[in-house]
Amino acid sequence: MAHTVSFLTTKVSLNSSLNYTKNEVSRNNNSSLGASVGASKKLFKDKLNTNLGFLYNNSQGNMNSSSVFGIKFNNSYVMYQRHNFGLNVISMFRSSTNTDKFNDLTATLNYTCSLDKIKLPAKKEPKKEKEEVLNPILKINYKDKTYEGTRDEIIKRLQDMQSALRPMPKEDSEELQHLLTLTTLTPDDDSFKEKALNYLKAYDLNNDILNKYDNYIHETVKSLREEMVRKDEGYENDYVMALGRVNKHKMHGVDAKDVTDKVSYNSYLKLVDRKNKKLQPLLVHRWMYNEMGILSNTPVDQIHQNENLSAFNKEELGDFFKMMKEKKTEADYNRRNKNQINSILS
Repeated sequence: MAHTVSFLTTKVSLNSSLNYTKNEVSRNNNSSLGASVGASKKLFKDKLNTNLGFLYNNSQGNMNSSSVFGIKFNNSYVMYQRHNFGLNVISMFRSSTNTDKFNDLTATLNYTCSLDKIKLPAKKEPKKEKEEVLNPILKINYKDKTYEGTRDEIIKRLQDMQSALRPMPKEDSEELQHLLTLTTLTPDDDSFKEKALNYLKAYDLNNDILNKYDNYIHETVKSLREEMVRKDEGYENDYVMALGRVNKHKMHGVDAKDVTDKVSYNSYLKLVDRKNKKLQPLLVHRWMYNEMGILSNTPVDQIHQNENLSAFNKEELGDFFKMMKEKKTEADYNRRNKNQINSILS
């Protein structure tokens, strides 16, 4: 929710906003609550425009909670119609249950000169009050998509994209959220477009890595299932041979109360125990084979929802992101994840 009120006589504008996001994916529940307030004032015959704003956002998750407090201060001054000076300062104070508190400060000083506006002084005429467009329509083109609408509408679309992302490592998720926060705090439209493009590029990078991860998991599961087909006969033969020895023993079927030959009966019990030990790995193998069948037939874009892989994903997704961002090869990851998936399912 956002609210803006402008007082045309005093040239003062006040704005405030409130946002809440809740994201539930598999066993991961995350929520975010935040608010912002700001004020702007035009001075010196509209040549100086000054803005001051405050932002606070708190995020809660299963494994971590974090908060961000931000202060933004912006000034722009127009001199002789063609000289523009700008000063933008943004300070962010972040804290998290898993990391130390830290803050950053970004200050930008810029100057622009419009050469096409050079002209001789003309006779001054009474200025007409220009109608101020409070919510202009913006258009951002990125790859094959167009993001069009007011600032608030575009920000809402980006926030929905952020909420719909699959679970990802905490550090990468916080960095993506930080880029989105900087976008919402940007004062002018040109900088807003630039920050939005930075967010979209980072979003695409992280989303592509998530897709690659799902594909790697899917291919590994299919490979493991093929190996299990070859091993299944060995487990079954071991159990069948152990069962045959039990069934052929002369004590098979004899009630323990009727046993007179204790030596022979103890030999029979050892065979029964060996048969049970051969049965256990066969049962585990068959269960795993069935699970691998389910996973291998699951669409790639849904495989991350499998509960048996959730613990594995929490441990491995961070390493996978790091390897992909360091531009390591697929073989580097595939060499190690096959055995780890096998152990998680067993």
